[in-house]
Amino acid sequence: MTIKIPSIWHSTKVVFKKEVRDGLRDWKAIPIALSVPAMGPLMVIWLFSILADVSDEPDYVTLPIAGSDYSPHLITWLEQNGITVTDAPKNPIASVRDLKIDMALVIPEEYQDKIANGESVAIKIITNSEDRSQGPAVKKIKRLIESYGAQVGTLRLLARGVNPQIATPMVVKEVDASKEDAFTRKILEMIPLFVTLAAFICSMMLAVDITAGERERGSIESLLLNPNPRSAFVWGKYLTAVTFSVVGLILTVIGFLVVLSYLPVEELGISISIDSQTVIWLVALVLPLALMASGLMILVSSLARSFKESQATLSFITLLPMIPIFIEHAGPIKTWMYAIPIFSQQRLLVDVLAGAIPATVDFVLSGVVSILIAVVTVWFTTRLFHKESFVFGR
Repeated sequence: MTIKIPSIWHSTKVVFKKEVRDGLRDWKAIPIALSVPAMGPLMVIWLFSILADVSDEPDYVTLPIAGSDYSPHLITWLEQNGITVTDAPKNPIASVRDLKIDMALVIPEEYQDKIANGESVAIKIITNSEDRSQGPAVKKIKRLIESYGAQVGTLRLLARGVNPQIATPMVVKEVDASKEDAFTRKILEMIPLFVTLAAFICSMMLAVDITAGERERGSIESLLLNPNPRSAFVWGKYLTAVTFSVVGLILTVIGFLVVLSYLPVEELGISISIDSQTVIWLVALVLPLALMASGLMILVSSLARSFKESQATLSFITLLPMIPIFIEHAGPIKTWMYAIPIFSQQRLLVDVLAGAIPATVDFVLSGVVSILIAVVTVWFTTRLFHKESFVFGR
């Protein structure tokens, strides 16, 4: 009787289906795999909400004032600019400290005398640094008071027959020479970080379980006793990890696109391109990353002798997406840098979201290097599976 050896492709499909089925049964690993696709868009919502609060001054502010009778003209100026004036408590500092009121303005009793004599007068704005939500309102009040003070100073100089411009011999004007999308890039830099993290984290637990986990449980020996090429086992496991990584990447990208399409990013002066071309570019950029990340996960997990050892080692591997942050600030970006995996994907993802089309050389260099690394890792893993010390050494 002869034993028919299945083809590599057939064996790979069988292993792939088995590992996918087992991976979907692991309800502990699935929440971890989906954590990044869910956490990334939520972080973007939180960031944009903070930016909106910081950048937009409120239209109307309620301001308790102590000593409002001493400065009727200032009170009128504040009310004309959207400030609702109320009477402050007897002890405004204690009230603000106890969060009974958000802030308070204290006008000294000598206000009118000092203004009449051409002297400076100190007006106190009492705030509580623990309540950061009042920052835009405090900023508006300070701006209005400084504007009113500037008008008073101008009238003083004119009353003495002095040109007001003499008081300001120099005017500093800041000219931003950066690209128009510089602010946009800073905001968008966090999106590629979560995308690249998803490529690693979404396949990490599965890669650990189907390699180091099987070695620890002793099930890999019985699996390799089947009359199938050992390369088929490696490719089946590798394609399973790729599948989980790609699904996580696509879910992350979709989550970001949905969130960005509903957020009022234009009100913050941020330009983000979301169309079919953007989606195609995003998918084309992240697919090679999924191939590379899965190959690294399978190889490192195969080298580990236990589940815990593999999990600990891969925890450091998932920190790789953080490295491009340091490369970004090391100096000007050159073409050869797009051969650096992860960094190149993050850089190109920002360009695509900002509406720019990546250069062909940069795109090809980024994808080819990532795919080559994936092929090399699978080749090394296959070599490991052919060693008896790997199969029986625990």
